[in-house]
This record gives sequence, C-alpha cells and structure tokens, in this order.
Amino acid sequence: MKLFLSIYLVMISAVTYAINIDGILKNVKGEPIPYATLYVSELTTGTTSNIEGCFTLAIPDDHSYEVLVRCVGYKSKTLHLSKDTSSPLEVVLEDINLQLPDIKVNSGKDPAYDIMRKTIGLRHQHLNEISSYIANIYLRGTIAFTKVSRLMSYQIKRREGVDIKKGDVFVDESYRQVIFAYPDQYKQKVIQHKSSMPIDLDLPIIDFLSASLYQPSIEIMISPFAPSAFRHYKFRYEGFFYDGNYSVNIIQVIPRMKSKQLYSGKIYIVDGLWCIHSVDLSFDTPVGPVKMHQNFHEVKHKVWLPVDHRYEFSGGALGVKGNVQYVANFKYINVALNPTFHPEVNTVLAENSTTSDVTINSKPKQKTQAVQKVMPAKEVVHEETKKETVTTDKTAEITEVPVEKEKNNTVKMPSIKEMQFDIASYQTVPLDSFRTVPLSHNEKSSLKNATMKNQMSQDRVGEMVSKSNNSFLKNSYNFMTGETYFNNDSTLRFTSPNFIKLNALVYNPVDGFAYGIDTKLSIYKNQKKKFEFVPMLGYSFGPDKVNWDINLWYKYSAISSIKFQSGENTQDMNRYAVDPLVNSLSSFFFGDNYKKYYRKKYYTVTHTFSKKNRWHQQLYYSHKKVYQMDNSLKENLFGNDFSDNKPTGEYITDVNLKSQNYNIVGANFGTSLFLFDNQKTSKYTNLRVYAPYVHASYDYIFSKSLGDAHRFEAGISQKIKTSPSAWVRWDVRAGKTIGDNKNLHISEFFNYRIQSIPIRISNEYFSFYNTDAYSMATNDGYLKSKVIFRSPYLLLKFLPFLSSSLSREEISCGLIYTPKAQYYEVSYAFTELLFMFDVYVSSSFNQDGFDNIGLSLVLDL
Repeated sequence: MKLFLSIYLVMISAVTYAINIDGILKNVKGEPIPYATLYVSELTTGTTSNIEGCFTLAIPDDHSYEVLVRCVGYKSKTLHLSKDTSSPLEVVLEDINLQLPDIKVNSGKDPAYDIMRKTIGLRHQHLNEISSYIANIYLRGTIAFTKVSRLMSYQIKRREGVDIKKGDVFVDESYRQVIFAYPDQYKQKVIQHKSSMPIDLDLPIIDFLSASLYQPSIEIMISPFAPSAFRHYKFRYEGFFYDGNYSVNIIQVIPRMKSKQLYSGKIYIVDGLWCIHSVDLSFDTPVGPVKMHQNFHEVKHKVWLPVDHRYEFSGGALGVKGNVQYVANFKYINVALNPTFHPEVNTVLAENSTTSDVTINSKPKQKTQAVQKVMPAKEVVHEETKKETVTTDKTAEITEVPVEKEKNNTVKMPSIKEMQFDIASYQTVPLDSFRTVPLSHNEKSSLKNATMKNQMSQDRVGEMVSKSNNSFLKNSYNFMTGETYFNNDSTLRFTSPNFIKLNALVYNPVDGFAYGIDTKLSIYKNQKKKFEFVPMLGYSFGPDKVNWDINLWYKYSAISSIKFQSGENTQDMNRYAVDPLVNSLSSFFFGDNYKKYYRKKYYTVTHTFSKKNRWHQQLYYSHKKVYQMDNSLKENLFGNDFSDNKPTGEYITDVNLKSQNYNIVGANFGTSLFLFDNQKTSKYTNLRVYAPYVHASYDYIFSKSLGDAHRFEAGISQKIKTSPSAWVRWDVRAGKTIGDNKNLHISEFFNYRIQSIPIRISNEYFSFYNTDAYSMATNDGYLKSKVIFRSPYLLLKFLPFLSSSLSREEISCGLIYTPKAQYYEVSYAFTELLFMFDVYVSSSFNQDGFDNIGLSLVLDL
C-alpha cells in the first residue's frame, strides 16, 4: 500500500508544477549549446536544450531544487532553482579540462582496454539489475526535406497521396507512459499526441526502449560492449573528468575495418562502477550517416539509466534528401531493483562504498565474493572477453529489505499484468506542458500550419473539394484516368473508367487482343452502411466475344455485408498464375504463353461477417458454366508459334478440360489467434511474434451429370519479426477432395501460387518459381508449406563491397506434396534493390532428385 501511495504522490507532483523556468545555454564564446541535459535528481526528470540552446524546465514551487546541467565536452554545472529564480536564465558552461592520471601501462597496451574489459564483464548486470519501472517519455521526431526531385515527388504523391517539396518540415511529438517488467515485458499508452506529419507515424517506442548498447548487437550493429568487441574495435584512452562524486573515463572507439556494422566516436565510462555515463557515437548507413547521443543519470544509488536519447540523420537517396532528428526524454516515476540475478551475472560494488540498492531477502551484511580476475593484458586486443571481470569490495554490505518470496525460496518478480497505468491526471493537461525539449522556430511553424489546416478541413466539411483546375483538357484527362467525383457531403461517389491503365489491354493466343474497363459507383449512408456497384465491360477480338461482369455489394452493418456477382469472361485455369501484363508482353514479343484459359458464365451470392484484423466468415452459393477454348491465334506478330491451350500435370485429363455445368455451396472462416499474440520486443533478441492466422473452408460441388464432391482446405500462417528490419514468415496448408473428384473441372483443382516466368511485376509471399503453373494441380489431396527469412545481412552482404547496399537478403524453402508428385524448392534472393527490384536464384527438386535451377527478376511496381 505504501508503494502505491508513494507512486501516486510522485505522479500528482508531476502534473502540479507551478513555475516554468526558461533559459538558454551558451559556451564561453557566447555560442548556444544545443541538446544539453538539465536533470533534477530529486524529481527523476529533466529537460534538454533544443538546437538553438533554449530550454524550459518545470519545477514545483515548494522549495529549491538542484539541477545538474551536462553536455559532452563541457564541465557539468549545478544550478539551484526555486520559485524566486528569475527567468529567462543564461547559463554558461565551460569547456572541459581533460586530465591524464599517472597510469602504469603494462606491455605497452592502452589503459582503455582494461576499462572496456571491466565494463564488458559487467554488461549482464547492467542489463538485468532493474526488475521494473514506470516512466513517462516525451518523444519527438522531425523531418526536414532539403531536396525532393520531381520524379520522387510524383511517386510519393501517387502512392501516399502526399505532396512533399523542398523546405518542408514535419513534426510528430507525443507524451507516453511506459511500464517495464523483468525480463523483457513492455506496455505503453499514449497520453498526448500532436503531429504535422502528412501520414500516420507510429514511432517504434518499444524497439527503442529495448535496444541497449549493453546488448551484443542492435539490429546489424555490433556494440562496443559486445563480448567480441575487441575483434571489431580499437580503443584509445583520452583522459577523464569529474562529474559530481564520480570520475568519468573518456574512451575513443575506432573500428578495425570500414563497415556499416560498426560505430565510431566516444563513450564515457563511470570509473569504479564500470557503467555508461554517456555516448557520442556515429555510424554509416547506405543513405547517410547517423549520429547517436545518449546521456545516463544515477536514478538509484550506483544504478545508471538512460534519460536522454538523440538520433540525427542527414542524407538521402533516389532524389530525396533531408535531415531527420529523433529525441526522447525519460522521467522515471518508479524504479525497482532486481533483488536477485541469474547465476552468470556478478554483483559488483565500487570500493569505499557503504551501502547498495541491490537487495536480497537473505542474510544481512553478506559480503560479495570475488568471481574472476582481470584478463591478462596480452589477450586484450585479439581475443574475445571470455570471462566476466569484476572488482571486489571487502567493506561493502548488502542491505536487507522485505521481498516477496515464493514457496521454493526464490524471489517473485513483478508481472506486467500486475502493473497498471495511471494517466488520468495527465490526460487533461495540454502537450505543451510536457514538452521537455523546446521547439525550434521551424518546428513551431510546422505544427502551427498543421493546426490551421485541420481547422480549415473541419470548417469545410460538406463542401466539395476540387482536385483539378477548370481546363477542359485537364478534366478530360482526369476522367480518362479514373478520377473520383463526389457530391457535397461525400455520400455519393463515382469513379470514372481508367481507359489507359496497364492491365486494360491484354494479349494472349486465346483472346488475341482483349480490352476491358470498369467503373464504380458508391453510396454511403453512414459509417456502417455502404452500397457499391461495379460494372465491367470488355471485348476479346480473337474469339469475337463480349466480356462483362457486374458486382453489387451492400454493407448493411459494421460487420455484415452481402455481394452479388455475375458475368461472362475468359479466365485463367490457375488464378494464382503469372501476372496478365507480363504474360501479355511475353506472348506478344516471344510467343511464350504461360497461362491457360477457359470461358466462364456464372453468378455468385456471398454473405460475409467480418471484423477487421480479427476474423471473417463467408457463406456462398455459385452456379457456373465453363467452356473449353482453343487458341484463336497460331503465332504472334513476329512468327513465333504458340503452344496449345492445354495444361499438363499428373492429375489433368481431357475430362477435366471439357465444358461443364455445376453448382457450389460453401463456407470459409479465418481468424487471428490473439491468444498466442506476443507483439513485444525482447531486450536480448528484438523478437516480436505476431498472432498466427488460421483459415479453413468447405465446398460442396454438385452436378446432375458429373456427381458430387466435397472439398476441404485449412491452413495457418504467421509473421515473426526478429528485428525491426528482419522477419520470418511461414505458411502451412493442406486440402483434400473426396467423392466424384475425378470429373472436376481444372479450375476447381487445388492450385498454388507458382510464378514460373523469369520476369515478374510483383512478388507474392509463399510463391514458387521453378515449375509449371499447372504441373502440381490436383483434384485429390495436397500439403504445401514454405518458410521465408528476410534480413539486411545474411550471407553475401557481409562482404565489404556489398555491405553498403540498400538491399536485403532472403532465404526460403518450401514443398508441395501430392500422392503422385512431390516438389521441393530452395531460394536465395537480393531484395529491394533501388527499392524496386528483387533478384531470385531458385533450385528445385522432385521425387526423382534434382530438377532445375532458375534466375528471376521482380519489378515491384
């Protein structure tokens, strides 16, 4: 009860500030000092000066507070502030005077290696010494564009609907409460948010919090505190300075080789405690350098946690350049220490200390034990730190405090479920009151303009917004390219046909040239009710046939809708096969037709229950008449002969290609298993596990002439993020048809996403690349699975001449199993080359052994 009361009192004090003290930080030359930290230890909170050196600090008016001012390269300074302090302040920081102590250097080695070896030896302690905390965090991200090419401006506007130009500045800031429980449980809640970003921006706060330089690596970056750090870095001692009662060592970090996986810069180590005081590092990315600044403070006795983060990026690619800044300030409301460590973690106390906040519920005044000796100097540079190194304090004692124990005499650690948010008192306070880093002039203008635009949009609700000028040519062009028109209150919308879209005109040996367009009429009654009418009209010049489709869709509640479809057109026997545009180009220029076609007349009625991102359920009835079709063209315009319009496969016979008339009644269901959802990030692995998606379907196919068949299918898939830019996806599904399945039309077979063409427009996950699109089709049963792993660095990108590439690497393996045939495939790929291209190398095997190896190119348009 006392704990909750103390937390409540601290939180109340956090929102009852009576005074704001403004000021500016300058050096002895009168130049502003940006991004210096002002920290109030008694309140476990602080602020940071902005790029112009200005700061604002809110404190209670009950008494005087000591404020520690720190900035890398300057002497720390303590201010005494109270309600009587005049504002604005001008604070001058002096340049730091580095001191070089008398150090006996053994074997000619730099003393930096001894300091780093001790700090690396204690990294497990620093990662695990906190059992829980509650923190309020101010976050701000700022993007300033210094160059935007016309081409990229057009592409961004086309894809995102955002008009971006040179000189634009966008800001996103928020105030959040985060709860942490050992070992890697996080949850957060946004208290206040303000943004001028043209698109929604969700800052990855959990990834941000869980990342620590004490980890061996963050993403692809190798930490200077990793056990293998001496293999990758050189260290140089540059002196020390005093910060309060502590002396702080300055270590220069120098990469042993040029690599985008290594940091360079300076790290500052608290002597005796061997923990991070602050860091000032930088690293290169393929699109520009990134500067990383972190300041730590002593939040508990001899326990240092980060209170200030800042990342700065300057660079760009593909015609876009800009500056990005990301700042975060932490206010720790409650910090609880971990009373027990894992066996491999060593408790270390500095010499001449009297007490420690590290507490256990065991015998009081228990002395620490020496664990390991310092590694010999000759092993420092070229060998890994194989053993944890510590110092021994014979006078230090461990103080006993009450700790809840379980029956097996082990300490019960807090659970994230037991810890609750307390943000009610914050929600009515404007974000300006929580802003710990003052806005610059450009940031203020950006947020002000965004507020004005939002107000104008609200004032103009119900008015018609014109997206083009009144010129006849402009309006005609918009109409021909699929312009959307809507009435004054946007309840009626009409989308004109796009006469020049890429897939409006297709070419193949069955249709010859075929052209089709569609349009859409939408009527919105309210957010829950909507009606859509989508007609399509086209013509196939080869067989001289009209193609048409009608789609009527009515959403009559938030989760329910009904759809009617009818039409007659040419269809591919495998709807998952090659993209129509790529197939058209291949057929037109080379005579290679990868698709096989049939003619279909149909009508379908579907009822859907669906809750976004949760589950969906469909019930449907369909009547189909299918017709066999032959090529209307024998060769293309260049004299290349076309192959017959007959697919081949182990299960395909002439009966499966003939004209048929049949009905289908079916149902399908899909849901995300949120019971197994674990969307959190581990401070050890950055692992984020998403809910598996499970789906199942049943179809009853019946016909007077062909008999009845029952088709079952089920599957499960999942995504796991191993880091913010690396993930694993896996998919397993199986199906079985029973009854009169031998007479089924091939379009009702189990088909798979097989992209056998060397060049593809888009890349679908879980596709196969090295076999014919119809070779594994079956009317019996099947099992299919595939696993994909994509990461910035897997194999070849570790080579120096490839490490700077923007691309990622991908490895995948999959199988398709049927009673008559088996297919196995292993692929390696370079993905996202220039953000547009993927290159795949695939090897395939069948039941008889090695089958084929292929190379394919994907254009992600």
